[in-house]
Amino acid sequence: MKRLKPSFVSALANFIDAHSRQDAIENETTLKLIVNELEYAANHSVSMVIFPDQRNPSVFTGGYRYEGRIDGEIYNVVASIDDYEDLEVQI
Repeated sequence: MKRLKPSFVSALANFIDAHSRQDAIENETTLKLIVNELEYAANHSVSMVIFPDQRNPSVFTGGYRYEGRIDGEIYNVVASIDDYEDLEVQI
């Protein structure tokens, strides 16, 4: 099972806070929605996107994209496969 790394979630929360005029509760709801959608995509083999790596543009990497609204504006949030961590599922 894949989960977004805390560093990615924290950066996303800061982005939402910076781009929204909503209150903290609405921002937290938006964050949870985006995180849930990105984690669902990673765990259920929803279409992966390919894009140039920011550190090395000649290398491509994959990830998952969520298009949604933050305070009425449409944003595309992309989480690279490096932004996820694998969790062991105990049965």
